[in-house]
Amino acid sequence: MAWSFGTSEVLSKVRAAIGPSTTVGSTTFTWKTVAEGPLLRWLDDKTTDYPAIILDLGDGAAQDQKSKIRCIQPLTVWVVVQSTAASATGISPKVYEMTRLLGEAVLASIMNTGPRLGSEALNDRALVSWGVDKEATGEFQDRGLCIYRGTFEIGYYVNEVQA
Repeated sequence: MAWSFGTSEVLSKVRAAIGPSTTVGSTTFTWKTVAEGPLLRWLDDKTTDYPAIILDLGDGAAQDQKSKIRCIQPLTVWVVVQSTAASATGISPKVYEMTRLLGEAVLASIMNTGPRLGSEALNDRALVSWGVDKEATGEFQDRGLCIYRGTFEIGYYVNEVQA
């Protein structure tokens, strides 16, 4: 079996878990942008529309385990909304609270797919940090953006190629 990274499977399953929209209470947010890459790249892109999901793969790590290699793939899920959405949604007049509730709903949809994200190729996933990113939100406050971050570690195995 040839070496194969699981990053495409990770991204595909996370996108499927999030879906085209997320509902909080009786309000549905339809994602206008779902992108892959560093947060700042997309926040600086004039074509990015909100609300947005940005998937950012971190540097993976591998651990040798007998005949297989266990790969750990960090993935940050960014949820970006405009502060004007808070008053328009009816969820909460407070942009921080609305962003938190929306971010938690997105992460819950990922966690509710199960430890393997509905994939035979993936081994497990762990949510390691989450919350409204105060630093990033502060940096983009003048543009009316509020940013939520959830970081996962997703594990999978690959067979080691014997040369």
